[in-house]
Amino acid sequence: MLREAGEMVFVDATGCVDQLNTAVIPFLCAGPAGAVPLAVLFTSSQDEVTLTKGFAMVKDALGHSAFCGRGEPQSFITDNCDAERKALAVTWPTSQRFLCIFHMLQQVWRWLLNSKNGIQKDHRQELMAGMKALMYAETRENFSEVWEKFQTNSLAMTYPNFIR
Repeated sequence: MLREAGEMVFVDATGCVDQLNTAVIPFLCAGPAGAVPLAVLFTSSQDEVTLTKGFAMVKDALGHSAFCGRGEPQSFITDNCDAERKALAVTWPTSQRFLCIFHMLQQVWRWLLNSKNGIQKDHRQELMAGMKALMYAETRENFSEVWEKFQTNSLAMTYPNFIR
């Protein structure tokens, strides 16, 4: 019955933790003392069909009054796993799904490090700082201001694929 459970739930699968390729998928919400576990799913596959079945089992186990009486949270924060996001959408269709900022920035950093993108080593940190400023913008107006500066930044303009 935590209010936070009805607002935002974090779902982030671990990698394979044993010889059977078991993944551990916790459902967590914020609480007064930190993260509160709502459910944990153990699965040997992270494909969409298996996750949809697993999430349906979690939904059944939690019941209709789960998520502070809503039946589903307003939103899920996830990693960048398409199968997971699709399975959540099937199971809890009115909940919004957002990518975790950490995982988004991780993807950007991996892109910057990928040699095929041609980003010079000494330019990566400045480009990453620009992305962080965009991600942490507190208002739409602030985001627009940062985006305008970023697009006209001489270093960013050196890499049109990055701006795109």
